[in-house]
Amino acid sequence: MYEKQYTERIKQFINRLAKVKYNDPAPLAAEYTYHKNVPIPYEKALKAKYKPIKVGNKWGDLWGCAWFKFTGKIPNDFAGKEVGVLINLDGEGCVFKNGVPEQGLTNRNVWYINSGKYFYPISKKTKKGQKIDLLIEAGANGLFGSQDENIFKLKQAEIVTVDRNVYDLENDMIVLFDLMKQLPENTPRKKKLLKSLNDITNIWSDGKGIDEALKITNKLLSKKANSSAMTIYSIGHAHIDLAWLWPVRESRRKAGRTFSTALKLMNEYPEYLFGSSQPQMYQWVKEDYPKLYSKIKKAVKDKRWEVQGAMWAEPDMNIPSGESLVRQCLYGKKFFQDEFGIDVKNLWLPDVFGYSAALPQILKKSGVDIFMTQKISWNETNKFPHHTFYWKGIDGTDILTHFLPTNNYNLSNYPKEMIESEERFAQSDVSDEFLNLYGIGDGGGGPSRIHIELGKRQQNLEGTPKFKFSFAQNFFDQIAKIPKKDLPEWSGELYLELHRGTYTTQGKIKKYNRDMEIALHDLEFLGTMIKKYPKDTIDQIWKDTLLNQFHDILPGSSIEWVYKDAHELSEKNFGLIEQIFEQFFSELVDIRYDDNLVGSYMAFNALSWHKEELIKYPLDGEGNYTITDSTGKNIPWIINHGHIEFFVSIPSMGYTTFTIEKSEKKVQQNHKGKATLTITENGIELENKLIKVTIDESGIISSIYDKEKDFEIVKFANKLLLWEDLPINWEAWDINHYYKETKPEQAQRSSISIIGDCGHQVGIEQILTIGNSTVIQSITIESNSKEIWIDNEIDWNEEKKFLKVHADTNIHSDFANYEIQFGKLKRPTHFNTSWDAARFEVPAQRYADLSQPDMGIAILNDCKYGHIINGTNIELSLLRSTKMPDENADIGVHSFTYSYYPHDNDLEHSDVLKKAHELNDPNIVIPISKLPKVKERALYNIDSKSVKIDSVKRSEDGKGIIVRLYETMGMNDNISLNFDEEYDVTETNLIEQKIKDLKKKTNSIELKFTPFEIKTIYLK
Repeated sequence: MYEKQYTERIKQFINRLAKVKYNDPAPLAAEYTYHKNVPIPYEKALKAKYKPIKVGNKWGDLWGCAWFKFTGKIPNDFAGKEVGVLINLDGEGCVFKNGVPEQGLTNRNVWYINSGKYFYPISKKTKKGQKIDLLIEAGANGLFGSQDENIFKLKQAEIVTVDRNVYDLENDMIVLFDLMKQLPENTPRKKKLLKSLNDITNIWSDGKGIDEALKITNKLLSKKANSSAMTIYSIGHAHIDLAWLWPVRESRRKAGRTFSTALKLMNEYPEYLFGSSQPQMYQWVKEDYPKLYSKIKKAVKDKRWEVQGAMWAEPDMNIPSGESLVRQCLYGKKFFQDEFGIDVKNLWLPDVFGYSAALPQILKKSGVDIFMTQKISWNETNKFPHHTFYWKGIDGTDILTHFLPTNNYNLSNYPKEMIESEERFAQSDVSDEFLNLYGIGDGGGGPSRIHIELGKRQQNLEGTPKFKFSFAQNFFDQIAKIPKKDLPEWSGELYLELHRGTYTTQGKIKKYNRDMEIALHDLEFLGTMIKKYPKDTIDQIWKDTLLNQFHDILPGSSIEWVYKDAHELSEKNFGLIEQIFEQFFSELVDIRYDDNLVGSYMAFNALSWHKEELIKYPLDGEGNYTITDSTGKNIPWIINHGHIEFFVSIPSMGYTTFTIEKSEKKVQQNHKGKATLTITENGIELENKLIKVTIDESGIISSIYDKEKDFEIVKFANKLLLWEDLPINWEAWDINHYYKETKPEQAQRSSISIIGDCGHQVGIEQILTIGNSTVIQSITIESNSKEIWIDNEIDWNEEKKFLKVHADTNIHSDFANYEIQFGKLKRPTHFNTSWDAARFEVPAQRYADLSQPDMGIAILNDCKYGHIINGTNIELSLLRSTKMPDENADIGVHSFTYSYYPHDNDLEHSDVLKKAHELNDPNIVIPISKLPKVKERALYNIDSKSVKIDSVKRSEDGKGIIVRLYETMGMNDNISLNFDEEYDVTETNLIEQKIKDLKKKTNSIELKFTPFEIKTIYLK
């Protein structure tokens, strides 16, 4: 009859208990030292001058850094009682003891229940006259960076007694009250709980009835769980974003606060287990807090702490290359093995924005057996149907996968959360267990005491699932016992129907990433040819790159400070790479340090096929020259708009040489063909023997005519459109489909100039205006290719706008192909179903292709990832201008290239992949003072229809060479892999563990590939 009233009364009573569990407050004296934006090292803090501060006074502004000293004497009447301190810095803090982080103190965040940590225990049984002397490091930032008010004050600093009975009663009441609210109406258990909890409020009598109250709660909590109740394997966790709404600098300190708290709670709660992922974070703790790190190592050894996740960081899964994902596993697993003696066999990615269909094979061949996430629960359109299942990748490899039914990696352990998760769990017909990660994450902190207390009370409680303190790996081992036939299967990508803007936002960091991946690829290949190899430096550059691939850095969802740091780190590493390149070249050849055109040159090709690439050098005047290749044969050249142009042929994964000499008389040039530029009434026509491209007066490509096919490929291409970009939520993350319902602005040409009119490369440069931005764009073709290159330099000055380049083709297909890591993915070009319609923006690597069986057209790029092919339309996303969380996201100058490539046949029987990789990895040409003894060399080549050598590197053991290959088009292929030296050949997995010996002392090996198969070969 009075259920609603009693419910509110009980809630009010629990709030009263929270106020009386800490009593008899006595003030602490406080003083502090401060720097406005740089953390103060512990050693300096010990010697610094401190000034007094009172509760209520300001101590800092956003991102300020301080140390506090709190001192006091425990009142005599506290003797024998449990005593602690309550300290609220209005920001984040960490108690240090003997120079080591002891426990984090963090402010509360409205996102999560019980996120605040203010209590620090002093003694269970205090001695008379005991003194308190605390040293606390502080950061003037909230758990999630900036706050509503960024004036930070000392809000609380006092000694209190702890009433353990009230503390226990409060936790009992929280569990039972939340359980009562969640139980079905009119059930006996619900009625009894309501009555009993109301009885407790009646007998409380300002604490006099606490003993009787605890008897009631103990009885209620003693009721055993139903025999059919599921078991929730639960591990304390603190997902820490390595950067997000705070800089990397702060993440390093968050790790100290969080990890020290975890260790402290282990001492208080024997059953408590904690786990954390990301070797990068452990590395920071090892560097910053070596004594804390030693404690962590002991906790791991004692099986109280679980190291989790095979990857160095928890990276974005759409933008990094396949080799980057391999290195995430290689460096991640190696760190945990070397530091802790543990082979981590799970991938731990609770908060990543979609998952590439190449991932199952990468994981299984990296010694990873299970994958865990929950992010697909964020889908805004379709509900994903499974929680425990086998996920099958593009090559057919499947991996046991668990999606957290909690839909969260920051659970507070309330009965409501437990019960709803049990009801939600899709595989409850074949599994009695699921996984729960509890504690405060993202901003770090980990579990609070209350999270553990709530878990303790639900280990065997009627009405809730059985809460089990456990390592995650124990759960993974348990579900691995489920017969495979009893679990569902999901094939293809795990596409997140949300956060589609992350393929485009913060274009500069994406450009840095692509360039860094290619530079490392080329550097490691070149490094196999030299003796002095700086492995430690190259390893560190890789680890920095893997850090910058973290899922809130590379996707573009962090604050400006993060990108300033990430860009500086990339620039520093590009400088190191340049130095190493020069070191490598110097060991191979005599570099010529002059600007003379005349002389010898060496050209390197790091791709696994023979390339013929255009070389251009500026010329003053005309002049006569003789250009000879490595065999002494003449190379024809042409002078075009102040440049000498010629093609150089370079073997697979090797180099060639050529020489330019001044000639006294004109040398006959036997060209295979030229390209021309003509001005007509329809616009400017760029033409060679294969295609004719027309650019109209607005700057749009109005025609791409295939002369071989006698076919008009497009209705138009290169139409730059500026769209409104006002997503509902998560501005940097999201694109909402309705932007297409608005009218875009089209770029307008303001000027044009010719950059080549008859030669091996012809084209125009045009200046376009769109919105508040200016685009300097060149459109060129070469004499022997159908590819149309479009180089862009954009001075981007937009606010909440989205720039895309649009083409409408005359190609018809129900499916388009998109490059992903180590392969490609076929997606529909229609929106027939809600699953199709949700993919209105999709990620891809270097190409997207629309093909019929006889022909097609691809769009290639050198740093862009957002695409959509819908019907006959091909779109590439170029730039966004979001304002949250970075007010200045991408404002400034951007340089990038995309190209259109009409081709014969379907994608699988074309050379689109080669063209895409050539666009991204052009030849390296260096002037040399004299020709080497070996003038041309192909270190590795393959006889293959569709297999590519993806990387060549020094082996991790330093004794051999690793060659990694993969099948690119979804075919079976039998290949010959040839070397220019003799090797013993072994096959390994992706992390270079031996699988089997293949052949002794050979310069050729036959290999069989199945569709999209990755193979790793060890040469010694």
